[in-house]
This record gives sequence, C-alpha cells and structure tokens, in this order.
Amino acid sequence: MMSAGKQQLVIVGDGFAGSTAAAMLSCALPADRFAVSICAASGDDPDDLAAVQPLSPGIGRLCARTGIAENDLINLAGGSFALGTAFSNWGARGEGFLPFGDIGVPLFGLPFGPVALHARQSPDQFLLSDFSVATLLARSGRFQRPSPDPRSPMSSFDYGMHVLRKPYLAQLRSVARRGGVQSLGVVRDATITDGRVAEFVLDDGERVATDFVIDASGPQRRIASRLGATFCSWSESFGYDRVGAQSFATDVPPSPFAMMTAHACGWRLSCPAQGMVSEVVSFDSARASDSDIAGKLVANSYGEPREAMHFAACAPGRLDRAWSGNCVAIGSASAVTEPGSAEAADLLVSALENFLTLYSGSPDAVTEAGEYNRLSANALDCARDFAAARYILGARPGDPFWADRAKADPSPSLAAKIAAFRARGRVPLVDGDRADEEEWATLLDMLGVVPAQVGLMTSSVPAEDARRQLARLREAMIRAVVSAPRHGDYLASLGREAAA
Repeated sequence: MMSAGKQQLVIVGDGFAGSTAAAMLSCALPADRFAVSICAASGDDPDDLAAVQPLSPGIGRLCARTGIAENDLINLAGGSFALGTAFSNWGARGEGFLPFGDIGVPLFGLPFGPVALHARQSPDQFLLSDFSVATLLARSGRFQRPSPDPRSPMSSFDYGMHVLRKPYLAQLRSVARRGGVQSLGVVRDATITDGRVAEFVLDDGERVATDFVIDASGPQRRIASRLGATFCSWSESFGYDRVGAQSFATDVPPSPFAMMTAHACGWRLSCPAQGMVSEVVSFDSARASDSDIAGKLVANSYGEPREAMHFAACAPGRLDRAWSGNCVAIGSASAVTEPGSAEAADLLVSALENFLTLYSGSPDAVTEAGEYNRLSANALDCARDFAAARYILGARPGDPFWADRAKADPSPSLAAKIAAFRARGRVPLVDGDRADEEEWATLLDMLGVVPAQVGLMTSSVPAEDARRQLARLREAMIRAVVSAPRHGDYLASLGREAAA
C-alpha cells in the first residue's frame, strides 16, 4: 500500500540499477516526505547478465551512503579486490594495464607523464602504467588496502571490487527494505498525461499512482522511451550489438584485476571473484552467431560452465536527455557503453548522486532537469570517449571488425585529446571528464600514441637525470609492493577476522 501524504517515487526495474537506486534513495530521502517503491520490469538488461559484478573505486561512496561494510562485500558477497583492468590482444601493442590510482609522482616540479615520456628512449622501454603501485601489485598477485601514510608508495593506489551479483543485490535490497522501500509487482503499463507519468498498471491489475519515476528498466526504456527522449547511437564507434555471459566455478584464488581480451569481432571481459569467474562477451551479430560465441570463445575457458550462456541485444549509445517530465532514466536505460564493466557501475552511482543533489520533490523541476541532463550528457560523452579510444586506436591487422572501428570518426573532444597528446604529451580535459589527465595519458600511451615532443619546460630537464629519478622511483615502489600479502591470503585473513 502506498503511503498517503508523501511524494511517491516508483523505481521501474529491480535489477542492478534499480536495486542500487532503491538502496541509495532509501538512505537519502526523508522518510516523512517521500515514499519509495520498486517494481519489476520484463526484458533483458545487458548489465544484469554477468554472475560477477565489477565495481570501481566509487564503491566506497556507495558503501558510505548505504552503510554497507566493505568487508561484508568480501565475506558475504564472495568479493575480491580489483586494482584495474588488464588488456590482451588489444591494438598494435597487444598488452596493457589500466590501474586504479596514481601514476608516478611529480618530478622536477613537473607532471610525471611528460617527464617519463621525455626520459623514455623508445616506446618499448616501458609504459606509464609501469610506474603505478596498482599495476605492480596486480602483476605480482598481491593486495593490501592503501597505507594512510601519504609518504608511503602504498598510499598511491586505489581499488575496486568484484562481487557475486546475487548476494550483492540481496545486500542492496536489504538496505532498501530497512529504509522503507516497498516491493510491488511487475509493471504492465503506464498512464502518461501531458508528458508526465500519472500511474502504473501492474500485472495483477493494481494501479499505482506516482509523482516521480526512476526508469531502471534497461535498454527497453519502458518509461523514458514514451516521454520524447531520443536515442543517440554510438554503434559506429563500438560496433557490437549483442552480448553474452557465462560463469565458471573455480577453486583458484582470484586475481586482483579484470581482464579484457579483444577477439575478432568484439571483446571478452573476465571478472574473478571468490569461487567463480564470470565472463561477458560482446560481438557483432553480423559476423558471429550466438552459437559461434558460445562454442569458440568461452567454452572450456575455465572448465565446466555453471550455466548455459545467456545472450541479450546491446546497442551502445545514450538518450539525448535522461530526465524527461517526471522521469529520470538510469543505468542502461540511460546509456550503454561496455556492459558489465566497472565503469558502468560507477556512472550509475554518480548519476544517482547527481539526482539526489538536484531533486527537491517539486512537480515543476524544469531547472533541475536541465542541469541534470547537462551533467549526465557531459559525463556519458566523456565515458564514451574514454572507451571509444580503445576501438578507434585498437587496430588489429586482418580483423575487419577492428578495421571498421579504426575508420570511425572520433568525437571532436576525443580527437582533440588524441591530437594534443600526440603533439606534446598533454591531454586537455573537458567538463564531465571522470578520468584525470594522467589516466588519459596512460590510456593513450597503452594504445601506442607517441608524443612528438613534451614541451619546453619538460624537455629542459636532462634526460639522464630523469632516467635516474625514474629508476629510484620504481625501486621504491617494488620494495613496497613485495611486502604486501598475496591477494588470496589477504582475502582469507578477512574471512578469519569475520569468523573470530
């Protein structure tokens, strides 16, 4: 039963996006003014296929907002820690790692990246990511939480998590229930009047009035698609239109990172957690069938699969406006970049944070909607650029899928970043960039973009002096990293602490 006298917010979709919204809203909105309900929505969501959910370092913000303890994600949701993403078979270089946290430290009063590139004698000598503690920890299979001492190299990295989806969603839903969120039935239809949702009709015929709607129904966009929002396709840049997912049981301690491997017509994302590895595979259905993908790419990768491979349509792109009338679309109802990735989860949390900052409960929220749509468009376009760079610059000779991606025109903002880095080793940021300059530099360096020069101030540093500083820095990082425990041992210690 709906709560009379309160603003009624209804979340449509009870998967990852909807459950995250329910938990965050239940903890943030005053219970004496707002009542939150959640409904199921039919249809497949590519972000809900995988058995393991990768979470970026933004998970710390979600835990703080919902009261979920990080160690509970490890011990109750089969979680493991993640230090970034390794890339395999990707582009001309083939291998790389995008770490969480800092890359190097400022040298000679200058940013690390340009100085390191100035000292580097050839692109094959090292990558910028080699000067990341997260990279070194990941390569050695080690982990511990960052040091609180800012003088220690072990304070310079960050981490995310890989958690088992079902127990993780159970924790989110438990938070929502404790916060008063009501679970309703399955949405069958909605009554829309003058560009606003007035009520829902559930499968059992019950009618539910609403003041505001969170559309978390996935790419079906059950509500947002009826309020005039237009879908802007990114298919030229990304190329795939379908994803599949499967999981495998394992008794091998999980690696502290995800692995993204390019294949002939897309990519495969492997995310390990405790006792399980989950794989998401993207592909172009014009070049491979579901059975091709299941048979050639995933079968027997980690032994016997836990279930048959599940598939869903996937169209990269975003709505031209996420907030229309009295409805805001979140998750893959708002945009799709790389399904099942940690970045998708981070964008979801950030979108909900923006909504909670702007939403006042007023029926006339034109100003708030405009600002939300500006923030959303900027963030999503920047996320698109950061991901699309790996396709546009990820040439794989002999693979038509990747050759087509290399022919795609980058957005003006991405083109400007590539050109600036190629010219002088710096990257201009724009409003909405979630990645900082050193993350962009690390990405472009991994993809083989070599700067022609590094600027007058940086080039005035004697290259041999810079090389000596780099050697000292790397030695200090390695000394710090080798003292960290193995990732599996660290997870086991957290389990023993919980059992004590």
